[in-house]
Amino acid sequence: MESPRKEYYGLCSVEGSVLGTIRKFPEQPVEFHSREIQKDEISAELERFRTALNQARIDTQTISSDLAPELKSIFEAQDLMYQDPMFVDPIEKSISLGLNAEGSLEDTYLDLKRGFEALPEGVFKERVSDLEDVVHRLLKRLRSQNDEQFPYQKFLHGLKADDILVAQDLDPSALLHIRTVGGIVLEGGGPMGHLSILASNRGIPTLVRCEDVCDLQEGSTALLMAHEGLIVLHPQDKEIQKSQKRALENLPTKARPPGAFHSIQLSVNVDDLEGARKTSELGAGSVGLFRTEFIYMRHPELILDEPGQIEYYSKVLSCFSDRKVVLRLIDPDEDKDHPALHRSASSRGLRGPAYLMAERRIIESQLRCIFLGAEKAGMEPDRLGILIPLVSSVTDLQDVLDVWRPQVHNLFEKKRPLLGAMLETPAACFSVRDLGRYVDFFSIGTNDLVRYSFATSRSFLAEYYREPGLFRLLRNVFEATDRPVSVCGQLGMREGFASALVGLGARELSGSFKQSYSVHRELESHSLKDMQDLADQICQASTRDDVDSLIQNYLHIRG
Repeated sequence: MESPRKEYYGLCSVEGSVLGTIRKFPEQPVEFHSREIQKDEISAELERFRTALNQARIDTQTISSDLAPELKSIFEAQDLMYQDPMFVDPIEKSISLGLNAEGSLEDTYLDLKRGFEALPEGVFKERVSDLEDVVHRLLKRLRSQNDEQFPYQKFLHGLKADDILVAQDLDPSALLHIRTVGGIVLEGGGPMGHLSILASNRGIPTLVRCEDVCDLQEGSTALLMAHEGLIVLHPQDKEIQKSQKRALENLPTKARPPGAFHSIQLSVNVDDLEGARKTSELGAGSVGLFRTEFIYMRHPELILDEPGQIEYYSKVLSCFSDRKVVLRLIDPDEDKDHPALHRSASSRGLRGPAYLMAERRIIESQLRCIFLGAEKAGMEPDRLGILIPLVSSVTDLQDVLDVWRPQVHNLFEKKRPLLGAMLETPAACFSVRDLGRYVDFFSIGTNDLVRYSFATSRSFLAEYYREPGLFRLLRNVFEATDRPVSVCGQLGMREGFASALVGLGARELSGSFKQSYSVHRELESHSLKDMQDLADQICQASTRDDVDSLIQNYLHIRG
């Protein structure tokens, strides 16, 4: 008898589809082994806890040191939990009152977990998995377990490329023990959680908040279609064929909302040669942002090797010789820095034009190598864009122009590369009219703009994407300039927010290629008028909850 087909619905966290075998995470309840201790044991127990705490911190720092720079903040946030009085003080108080470290840890963990779960939907509620990761690591050290005794390590190492991992939830560090997997489906979790960020970085199709999915039987055949928010048990042949056909489709390069007179350009962000080759093969229309600092972080020897740089840029630009590519000049930050980027001690801690001026020789060399690499690749100069990071004022920009103009004058006669300014501070957003006299285009860096507008960290960016004030700030940009403005970063690739940005006036969105399909479908499924109405309503809203409601209502309106 043929097994019955059944659908399970959730939220798409990372796009993609896979036909595979269900593998259920063999999670067992955590046993803390709580017990009372005598008064004369308290001092030693406190010392045992503090030693384990320091060891757990070292474990966390070791994990982050092996990650890509842009992901370090996930485990740096966990490291901060080990220093947080709200976490540490209640544990030490319970120990002082006669409960062992494990029992004190359990009580504090359960209290904090209840507090997180009582919060409204959002990024803070989704930090429960981080709390559990922190607790499990500390508990392991309290039990003096070594690194080879990571829970479920053997199971995670044994997953295959066509396995679909199903779990109630997963600690972020668990993903670091997965060598390969076809997809992940969670009953809990959230699209803004750190597990989702790590899965996105690795391109693992992921579905979260999928009700009753843990009822699936180990070894069952299922089709995960994360982009549709769906996993199908025992799928039909026609569903499998449709999913496989979609996997072979090229990346969408443009979207034209009903009622629009123009298309919205969908560009990709790239960090290295491998990414350039991959997205080019997938048919990407253009590169909206190539973050050049990652080249030198991975190949520090190139900083003093102009022939090597020219060859590297030539290979990158050859992938897109007939398409537009925007390269951002070196932009070090605390999560993406390297000693090779600082030939001058005075440049440490600097970003944007201040860094470029402090390292003028590096930037002159970089510009020269980019231009010569483009020439070697056969790229037309006006298809190449150079982006100045973190511009805040005309004075900043004029300093960089003193470096730009001689390089352009020496290497180009008629056509020249385009010059752009990255808008990542409120000051820049209110200066676009003046800045526009000196540049050919703008790119809004939403991640840093949120950081500097709301004085927050990278760990909590998603929470502040929902602030109405951010959209009022962006509206000022689109209304104040006639220069082309692209939106770069996670905000432009988030469901609903992409439409709001187009409604404000964005004509290009740039982000991870994995998210291009869903953004394309969204923009072609709603009318431009609906997008403009959504943008107006968000700008008039007062709270993040108001914005959430507007986005949810909008997503149920079909153009």
